[in-house]
Amino acid sequence: MRIFISYKRGVEPDESLALAVFQALSQQHKVFIDQESMEVGDRWAERIETEIRQADFFIVFLSEASVQSDMVKGEIEIAYNLAREQSDHPKILPVRVAYQAALPYPLNSYLNGINWIMWQALPDTSCLIRELQQKIPGSIFNINSIRKSTKVPKLLPYLPDRQPQERRLNQLLKTFFQKDNHKPLVCILHGDKSQGHDTFLERTREVFLPSRFRPDERCPIKKYSIRFPKGINKKDDFHEQLRNTLATAITNYAFDSIQEINNCISVRIQV
Repeated sequence: MRIFISYKRGVEPDESLALAVFQALSQQHKVFIDQESMEVGDRWAERIETEIRQADFFIVFLSEASVQSDMVKGEIEIAYNLAREQSDHPKILPVRVAYQAALPYPLNSYLNGINWIMWQALPDTSCLIRELQQKIPGSIFNINSIRKSTKVPKLLPYLPDRQPQERRLNQLLKTFFQKDNHKPLVCILHGDKSQGHDTFLERTREVFLPSRFRPDERCPIKKYSIRFPKGINKKDDFHEQLRNTLATAITNYAFDSIQEINNCISVRIQV
């Protein structure tokens, strides 16, 4: 399949996201993106129209910045007109990049009748690529392509600074891998929504932990939601209550031992 990617250059997260999608889809398809595919001396307008005309799919990233871009507007107009003339060819796949506002004119007249995909933050990237690949025949989802192409951005300034925790976790992971054992690794993240806990959890699960494994390593990651023990003063009581909570969530039996919890996790990640 031939694919054309339309986005606003020099703007984040638009550019990083477009490049991540480009690298993932390029493994099975011929993908045009102006940053990678334009050659010196190309006549821009002619080359763009030619590529859109040849494309089977037209992916456009809609953000607060891109909907104001004359270049993006022009590419959408070309794709829209061609799709009308050529029986929905190219197929237009709009992606909203953390943008939920109504589309301005004339984009609303081109795109309002088309279902879009929503991308809110970095953890959505793998899901976005998977959904695009499901819509494009001949695609195979490969998480390794996302790890290589997606940069881990700094956390948003209004969220708690989790970088010290990531550095500490990174140190613990190095120690864990050096021990050459086969026990499952359990990471417990404590917090609530007011502390940006959900965002940090997905960042850790989708980007940070997978990036610590080699591309050829199989690293299934399971997520469990548990209630953190409260009102406990003694360390031993805390550990016992935490074990009880973990056992209830993972094995469905509160009195299982740590070893039984580990065994249950090991079985599940091998499935």
